[in-house]
Amino acid sequence: MFAVEFQASIQNGFIEIPEEYKSQFQQGKNIKVILLKDEKGPIEI
Repeated sequence: MFAVEFQASIQNGFIEIPEEYKSQFQQGKNIKVILLKDEKGPIEI
């Protein structure tokens, strides 16, 4: 499995893969996506 990590903004429901990684992902192939939301503010325990 090939994995990359990058930060992106959601635009109209889409996340664009940065140019340097696009060649690693073929159009029409399935990928696994994990989204992590950057939470601002204090951490509650």
